[in-house]
Amino acid sequence: MFIKKIEKGNGGGKKYTYYRLCESIRIGDKTRHNNLLSLGTLSGLAEDERKALANRIESLYLGTIPLFAEPSAKVETLAVRFYKKLRGKYKR
Repeated sequence: MFIKKIEKGNGGGKKYTYYRLCESIRIGDKTRHNNLLSLGTLSGLAEDERKALANRIESLYLGTIPLFAEPSAKVETLAVRFYKKLRGKYKR
C-alpha cells in the first residue's frame, strides 16, 4: 500500500491537494493502481510521516508486526482511524 498525492484545481487558479490510499495490482502485463480509501488533506504530515502512515495501515490490515521503529502518536492515531474505515469498507 502507498499514499498517492492528488492535485485538483477549481479553474480559478486555486489548487487543492488531497491523498488516497492505493495498492498496486497487476492486470495481465500492466500495473494499475487500485484506490482503497480517500484520506483527505492530511494537513500537518510530512512526506516521511505519510509513508509511515501507509506502512502502519498496511500492517494493521494484514495483521503483521512492524519491523522498524514504532510510528509517532499522531501517525498511530490516524492509522487506526483509517484502518477502521478500510475494514468497514472491505469487511475482510
